[in-house]
Amino acid sequence: MNEIQNVLQNIHSAYQRFLVSDLRPFDLHSMLSPGQFELDDYCTTFRSHHHRAPLKRSVEQFGRQFDIWLPSAENYISCALYLFSKGHLFRMPPVLKNCAIDFYLNDTIGREIYPKLTPDQQREAAELVGRMTDPVTVFNLPLYATSLERANREMMIDIRDSSPLDWFNDFLKLYNQHVAMSCRNCNTLLTEKVPEIEEYILERCHVSGMHHTVYLLEYCEGQFLDWEWLETNKLADELREIRHIAACIGCLMNDLFSFEKEVIDFESDNNLVAIVALNSPTLDLLECIMQSAGIVRQYLSDFAHLTDAIRQKPVFHLDHNSNQVDRLEAHLMALENCVQASWVWQVATPRYKRKLSIWKETRLTSLEIA
Repeated sequence: MNEIQNVLQNIHSAYQRFLVSDLRPFDLHSMLSPGQFELDDYCTTFRSHHHRAPLKRSVEQFGRQFDIWLPSAENYISCALYLFSKGHLFRMPPVLKNCAIDFYLNDTIGREIYPKLTPDQQREAAELVGRMTDPVTVFNLPLYATSLERANREMMIDIRDSSPLDWFNDFLKLYNQHVAMSCRNCNTLLTEKVPEIEEYILERCHVSGMHHTVYLLEYCEGQFLDWEWLETNKLADELREIRHIAACIGCLMNDLFSFEKEVIDFESDNNLVAIVALNSPTLDLLECIMQSAGIVRQYLSDFAHLTDAIRQKPVFHLDHNSNQVDRLEAHLMALENCVQASWVWQVATPRYKRKLSIWKETRLTSLEIA
């Protein structure tokens, strides 16, 4: 326990020293861009959803109807309009409802908030999460169900009734796992066990919700993958790896952008930079940041390599597979869009901006401060 506390205290002390030093803030763009491309160039063609204004109004109305609309919810919803920028207009409302519910959970009982709740509040939160993640109760609510549970039921019915059953069952399982894992105390100070970096990454993908987000890429465009065809053509394993890497990029890039909010402000150690430090207590903050950035950069490199490689498969050039190939190509483009969104949105959003920041991308300019 003392060793964990010492490492975290060292992070805080080093952070404060950095802020008052003459050192330039870290340039995430330079640190994360892999050899194949520069992030800004890679994202040049990226655009948010064309119908963002009416979609925002629609989901805000939903949130206020069920009393789950938080003042900062718009930032989170804007993220969804980046992630699902090609989503069909009639499929986007259920996706945004999912995001509104998820944001409410995150900012009321999520991993940063949960440790600061009273014992009674933690018990109530655990009971709520238990009901929301029960595949039966979610559709058959008890009489005492909260407005959040009613909102969740409406969202789930919307998605269930507009998707294949097998796909929905997989999505429901992943979403429930995300809610169960994210709405609890995830800090190593509680468990007294420091996860290995790879173990943390696997858990972080679920906690962040990136796995079910990847599933929603299929849903929002109505392009549901045929895994039997993918298995037959020996594409399934490679696509699973690409999907996993896209999820890792989304959550671990966020760990860097949200380092100050999570580790410094909320004193959480459930963050890649902190986990690197806890696994290697002799490293200083600079070394931990560089190692963390290197992990994300490698995932970006692997993503670019694997998406190029899968498109070189002979099956992409056979006319009789055109429908399936079109579906696969649409999903690859959606995954690329997701990776682009992970960068573009986090640079643009005010959620992580502050007057003094160790990141160039999140340090407010004099114009923004004014």
